[in-house]
Amino acid sequence: MKKISHILTVVLFLTVIGGLAIAFWIIPDKSFSENENRVLSDFPTVSGEKLLQGELSEDFDAYFTDQFPLRDTFLTLDSLTRLALGQGEASGVLVGKNGQLAVRKYNAYLSPTERAHDTDFYSTTHLKHAADALGHLKEKVSVPVTVLPAPRTLDVAISAFDYPEEMSDTLHATLHAYLADAGVHSIDLLPTFRTMYEDGAYVYYRTDHHWTTLGAYTAYKAIMTAWDMTDSILPYESFDTHTVEDFYGTTWSRAGLSFIPADTLTYVTQEDDTQYIVRDDKGNTVMTGFVDPSYFAGKNKYGAFMSGTNRLLTVTYEGDDTEGERPKLLIARDSFASSLAPFLARHFDLVMVDLSGGMTHLSEYAETYGCDRILVVYNLENFITADAAVRID
Repeated sequence: MKKISHILTVVLFLTVIGGLAIAFWIIPDKSFSENENRVLSDFPTVSGEKLLQGELSEDFDAYFTDQFPLRDTFLTLDSLTRLALGQGEASGVLVGKNGQLAVRKYNAYLSPTERAHDTDFYSTTHLKHAADALGHLKEKVSVPVTVLPAPRTLDVAISAFDYPEEMSDTLHATLHAYLADAGVHSIDLLPTFRTMYEDGAYVYYRTDHHWTTLGAYTAYKAIMTAWDMTDSILPYESFDTHTVEDFYGTTWSRAGLSFIPADTLTYVTQEDDTQYIVRDDKGNTVMTGFVDPSYFAGKNKYGAFMSGTNRLLTVTYEGDDTEGERPKLLIARDSFASSLAPFLARHFDLVMVDLSGGMTHLSEYAETYGCDRILVVYNLENFITADAAVRID
């Protein structure tokens, strides 16, 4: 009887392994994961150079990981198992009160050849290099430079998690201190956002890493106040508010926890939005207004703001009531600035460059487009994990 049990176990094991192996070769490869909003690895190109440098095994590992049959199902099971074991997180994502999610682990940038993987560690040297680069930019240009490091969800919604507040506070204080030492004006929104979050304001999404439209409006007010333009701030009530249901963000995708309920995405408009023309770097019209509704049919609903990721965009107001030339604002940014742009565009013509796309020559862009100010809007996690800020000049 015991022998039969062992045989059945072996047969079952081989059936599962064999079935997955057959499925792996029969099921066509996917090029894109809508759930994770990223491109998946293709079958690697085999070459002697890659083999000698050890890259081939890494490429195959990435390929098998991305194309594994029932990958999403296994990720969900793994996440549920971790929660059941009391770890309080799944795939580096903390699970907090009221379904609040926040990324805790990331791949910290240490040097051009070194990363710290799956950690909440960060390099203070790297942060200082980024601050120094921004300081050099300030000295190089003749226009004001302002930096807004957008807080992470973990920093804002700290009360929803069992995570040491002092770790978050130290990180923010360190970066802002380095920026001050470099002579760069920075805006610290963490205290404001934390207070609003504690009061129940919907300033950051539960399932995504971005601030909400209310969060973006809060950043807009802080920027205008810092620039002595308080009297020009438009009240939130002057905008028409629209909502889009069933928004599942990137943090939800990473965690693999399907039972976490969806967010509601909000965006705002005004009657004259069609008078704002958005163009690419070749002068082609991308859209009018600030929201591309085609994104609402897919998973990447946040991409509706400014029509997703673009290396360079300009926004100009071309209404009949235009009175003279408007001041120009260069925004060096990541995706956080996409939902902020609709507010700032009411006061400035915008030149928006994507730092992650290698658009780091800010002094050159400011001169070419005749910009009157430079605003850097960059999420704190990107300061930690990428080198774009270090390469700013």
